[in-house]
Amino acid sequence: TLHPKTTKTGQASKTCIDLDNSIKVVFDAIQGILYANDRQIQRLKASYGFPVAGGGLEIIVEPMETA
Repeated sequence: TLHPKTTKTGQASKTCIDLDNSIKVVFDAIQGILYANDRQIQRLKASYGFPVAGGGLEIIVEPMETA
């Protein structure tokens, strides 16, 4: 979940990176930490969240059930 920055008035900033552009950056940043190679990612869900001071990113990693 990508959280935009808040403005001085507490509103969401109108300047926020595109959600799809943030995905590649995040996958590259956590490669070698959460997985060996981003080819291992089999499912993802991305959304904008509520605005927070300074902006933010929330990542939830869950194992997939295997058949």
